[in-house]
Amino acid sequence: MNRFLILFSALIMASGCGESGTQQQVHEPVPISSIDTLILNNILQVIKTNGADKELPLLLFLHGGPGESVMQRSNEITGNLEEEFLVVHWDQRGAGATAALNPSDPPPSLDLMLSDAKIMVDSILRKFNKDQLYLVAHSWGTVPGFELARTSPEKITAFIAVSPLVNEIQSAEILLDTLKNHFQENGNARATGELDTVSVPVENLEQMIAVQRWMSEYNGETVTDEQVAEFLPYLRQWEKQWWQVYRVVARIDRNNEPVEFECPIIFILGADDLQTNHVLAQNYFETIEAPSKKLFLIDGAGHNIPGQVPDSMQEKIREVIKPAK
Repeated sequence: MNRFLILFSALIMASGCGESGTQQQVHEPVPISSIDTLILNNILQVIKTNGADKELPLLLFLHGGPGESVMQRSNEITGNLEEEFLVVHWDQRGAGATAALNPSDPPPSLDLMLSDAKIMVDSILRKFNKDQLYLVAHSWGTVPGFELARTSPEKITAFIAVSPLVNEIQSAEILLDTLKNHFQENGNARATGELDTVSVPVENLEQMIAVQRWMSEYNGETVTDEQVAEFLPYLRQWEKQWWQVYRVVARIDRNNEPVEFECPIIFILGADDLQTNHVLAQNYFETIEAPSKKLFLIDGAGHNIPGQVPDSMQEKIREVIKPAK
């Protein structure tokens, strides 16, 4: 065969035009940016989905609170993950866009919130044609998060608990003692007097306000009487809807629960978290039995890791679960 025929034959095979040639399918990414309304437990509930490609692994973010939507800040909180994950933010019952569409009927309860979460996982897995999802939960969100990780591990690729609620009674006692000692040493009679009225767990909204106000002061952020008065109507509304749920959550002690999980567990903690004591969370983490587990402690971060250090949070998430994709 002369050189021309050899070269021509090679070109045909390289182009896939020959009889034995095969054409490679090139995947064209299909980005998703949508807001959808689903019916869960007889009310409309809103999700926001963003990702560079519909074929990416699914990640569900469970916000804190209860009742604290972060959907409007989703780009800040999880935007860095959207090249590698299809990220879903959900405004839970009584929060954000879901609350704006319809009130919770019946009123929120812990059992109802847990039921919503289970149905939501099934709904978005079905919607996006996935078998599993990564579950990222912050603070209150770790309450349904732990339940899902424990009861539905076959649907959870990994559970990432950010500032998890672990032992709320002991955490509140440590916080109260820390604040009292600090303000006694600094001669702040008003702070000491108000903190002396606080029970563990707190018995009413006034006690909760006292703890939150003086914790902010301890952290270097002054809260004035005028600011408290301005915020009070919102807090009263929150109290009306969420107090009964909060009272149950305030008594959580995961040390009395099984520590065996059948999906990977990741903790992301703030080294300056006073609200949910990171040492207690670390101690609990050491008892966990799981296929794999990893703990990150972020220096300089408090309880609100998604709000304070979202880039660091996302770096940790990518670091630990990227190899598993």
